[in-house]
Amino acid sequence: MAGTLRRRAGWVVACAGGGAGLVDGAGRMLLVAVACGEIALLVVFCAVGLVGADGVLLVAVGPLDGAPLPALALLGLAVPTGKLLLATAPSALAWVAAGGRPRPTRRAPVVEHRVLRGVTLAGIGLALAAVAVVGVPAADLPAPSTVAVTDAP
Repeated sequence: MAGTLRRRAGWVVACAGGGAGLVDGAGRMLLVAVACGEIALLVVFCAVGLVGADGVLLVAVGPLDGAPLPALALLGLAVPTGKLLLATAPSALAWVAAGGRPRPTRRAPVVEHRVLRGVTLAGIGLALAAVAVVGVPAADLPAPSTVAVTDAP
C-alpha cells in the first residue's frame, strides 16, 4: 500500500515538474519522458488485456455492463498524447529556446544595521519602562451595574 502511494506521488510530482519546467522555459524533456512512460504503460495494459488469462478482459464502467480493457487503454491514451503534442508544438519549442518568461530584476540585498536595531530596541524598552514607573494609574472605575433587562417591549 505504501509503495503504491509512493509511486503515485512520484508520478504526480514528475508530471507537475515536467509541466512547470515547460512553462518556466527550463526544458521539455521531463514532460516528454513522463508522457512516453505513460504510453508504454498503456501499451503493456493493452497487451495484458488482449493476451491475458481470459483473452479480452472486461472492466465494469458506469451504466455499461463491461468495457474491454484495450478500449479503456485507448481512451486513456488521450492524456499522454496531449502532453506529447503540447511538448513538441512549435510554440513550446520556441518558448524553451527563448528561455521562458523574463525574470524580474532582483533587489539589492538588505544591509543589516545591528547597532541601529539594538539602539532602537533599547529606546523602546526605556520608553516603556518610563511609562510603567512614572505613569499615573487610571482612576478607580465604578462598580459594574447589576441591572438587567427582563423583558423588552
